[in-house]
Amino acid sequence: MLDRRGLLRKLLVAAGALLIPIKSYGFKKRDRLPELPTLWYENDKGERWIPAGHDFDHSKRPDGFIYQHSRFPCYVRETICELRPDGSGPQIMAFECGYSPDLAMALAKDRPLPQAILLASVACERCMNSLANEHGLSWGYRRYSDEYFRANTHCELCEDDPRSRHHGSPSLGLSQVVKNPDSVPN
Repeated sequence: MLDRRGLLRKLLVAAGALLIPIKSYGFKKRDRLPELPTLWYENDKGERWIPAGHDFDHSKRPDGFIYQHSRFPCYVRETICELRPDGSGPQIMAFECGYSPDLAMALAKDRPLPQAILLASVACERCMNSLANEHGLSWGYRRYSDEYFRANTHCELCEDDPRSRHHGSPSLGLSQVVKNPDSVPN
């Protein structure tokens, strides 16, 4: 069992463990940066065990490796909080969604990367595919093609499009953004 001091040391070591290997390589050659794990386990001594490949079966971990660390680099997390008049309040809902990294990188050519990631993560099937096609990726299909309408999906990117079959349909989209906070009903 770790005491407060031991837990603080463990957290500092864990944070430093990410920085030390990268620093030791320097930034002269991009191909020399290590591939960072997305899943690993640690024991009370701070030792790491990283499963081989994409084997995420936690029952195969060695005895004593009880702390699971996981990172999801291609996921966007959205939270919804119910705010009180003082601005505080509990989180009432949260959800995560993934995105296509190659689509996000293609979108980032003409907008900031965080905005590109958000666009790629909220896009429905047909918007994702039409964006991929418009940005020259090897997959996807044309906007307003037969495939586009067969997908029969919608999101906040296409809900206000008059050529969309879902035009005006309710979703948590851009058309529901409150432009004037003074007009919000109580």
